[in-house]
Amino acid sequence: MKPLIVLVFLFCAVSSHAAPRPPSPPPETEHFAPLLGSWLVSGRSLSPDGQTWKENPHPALWTFYGILNDHGIQDDWTSPAPHIAVAEATRTYGTNIRIFNNTERRWEMAWIDSTNQLVRSFTATSSIDQIIMNSVGRTPPRRNIFYEMTSEGFRWRQEWTFDEGKTWVPVSYLEATAWQR
Repeated sequence: MKPLIVLVFLFCAVSSHAAPRPPSPPPETEHFAPLLGSWLVSGRSLSPDGQTWKENPHPALWTFYGILNDHGIQDDWTSPAPHIAVAEATRTYGTNIRIFNNTERRWEMAWIDSTNQLVRSFTATSSIDQIIMNSVGRTPPRRNIFYEMTSEGFRWRQEWTFDEGKTWVPVSYLEATAWQR
């Protein structure tokens, strides 16, 4: 009986101490706040000739949400958007996972999609006005920039550099508007 009482006492003593609270998400996660939600995305890309622009024939669906107790941001990309009738084999799915590295004071990211089936790495800096993602180990180097972020929508562009970042050439533009189901 005595060992049972000691065991109950130890259990109560251990369980009465609150578990340590996890740290709060870094303030930089707020830079992604305008992007949280689902968006219909239209866009255009520079053709291989470098002279003409090609409009995307169908909108994509891009959804952003918090993960890892709001320490990270994930997004899911579906193109064309699921409500567009196309052959399933022509649809692209992708996801991006982002977490802020407090030591390096930057975002670290990984992009994976169903077309390339590769992991693409990025680092990024952010402010309330824009988020600049820089490719890691890509030739030519690329950057993706989110800007004009509001509750109604946002813009995004991809740029490539051929002179070690002295100048950047836009190769793709996206415009997102809030998706109403």
